[in-house]
Amino acid sequence: MAHIRKRFLSQNIAQTLNFSPIIGILGHRQVGKTTLLGSLVKDYITLDIKSQRDFAQTRPDEFLSQLSHKPVGIDECQLAPHLFPALKESVRKNKKPGQYLITGSVRFTSRKAIQESLTGRIVNHELLPFTVSELLEEEFNFFSHRLHHTAFGNQLPQSTKTLLKLREKHGLNYLKYGGLPGICFIRNEANRNTRIESQLETILDRDLALLTKTRLRFNQLKSLLSEVAVQQGSPIHFGKLASSAETSIPTTKSILQNLESLFLIRRLPAKGSTKREIYFLEDLGESYYLNSRGHQAGTQNALQLLIFAHLKASMMYKREHTPRFYHFFNRGNSLPIICVEANHLHTAFFAIEGRQPNRSEISQSNSYLSSVPHSKVVFVTWDFESKIIDQARAMVSIWEIV
Repeated sequence: MAHIRKRFLSQNIAQTLNFSPIIGILGHRQVGKTTLLGSLVKDYITLDIKSQRDFAQTRPDEFLSQLSHKPVGIDECQLAPHLFPALKESVRKNKKPGQYLITGSVRFTSRKAIQESLTGRIVNHELLPFTVSELLEEEFNFFSHRLHHTAFGNQLPQSTKTLLKLREKHGLNYLKYGGLPGICFIRNEANRNTRIESQLETILDRDLALLTKTRLRFNQLKSLLSEVAVQQGSPIHFGKLASSAETSIPTTKSILQNLESLFLIRRLPAKGSTKREIYFLEDLGESYYLNSRGHQAGTQNALQLLIFAHLKASMMYKREHTPRFYHFFNRGNSLPIICVEANHLHTAFFAIEGRQPNRSEISQSNSYLSSVPHSKVVFVTWDFESKIIDQARAMVSIWEIV
């Protein structure tokens, strides 16, 4: 099928099957969890089917006993909270690794009805939207991971101009279509918009109800999410968000927390002179649909969106050290600088519109380097050239990162 691609995460999961009895595959609805699950298990069952969901919820021990061909895949596991204690007991009796792979479009620990966290018995993996390298069916691009973990030498490794041009073409499309299988390949705009609208309705009406009771209607929730899409990448203005949904700021903050648990948005805390957090939507296709201004290629904000989407995947899929993402913002910055901390190292990925950093951007990088120990700065541009500036700074093409 046209939308089938090799998912790099499958290698990580295959390794985890060798030592963990339960593996969780979590992520945005329609991100490809079911397709990935089906490629990894011998026995598959989905709790989206009511009869199976009722069976798992009312007779969980009996439900598990019928699944004899390990590894077993159980899709949308969050829909049957009573299944979690039964899973714990099952692997307590039989500690053999690689028994169950369970998926969820909701963070299991965020649902109050799920009181068993499976701590010590489960390793969770997060499946992200396709990256450009996955869409191109290349080897996965860990360039930003290498930038973070290695000292800047005299010269940066550079891809061929042909490959950079190819990534540029697909990267510009990525700003509009995103990386959700079944959506990003639809080129007819009306059909794509219909699919996105239907998906958002499912998430905001059905999935959100698993986490919280809210009186906000779908149109209010969608308006709130649209305002997040407009503000994403900038210090968040909760008053505007609350106004867009015709609700209070405390309610808005609660809804945002739950939308993050549904993998719809991602929050970055702050360092620097301002403590206002920033948000990104998980998928750029949904972001483009929700933001009436769209993503204008060549702008600093569009560059920032591409950086975060691919930095996130590069750092999270390696799993050598758990990454922590944050942003650095001082008054005078045009946009926050996206940063990552892992293995006691910090790297700031600074989106700039020019072909090289200007005096103000150099000054902002100095502020970051003096404020954060063990840090370095990567200026990211739309240009094809990448080069070392000094021991703590480099300039890199976005097409090396995607």
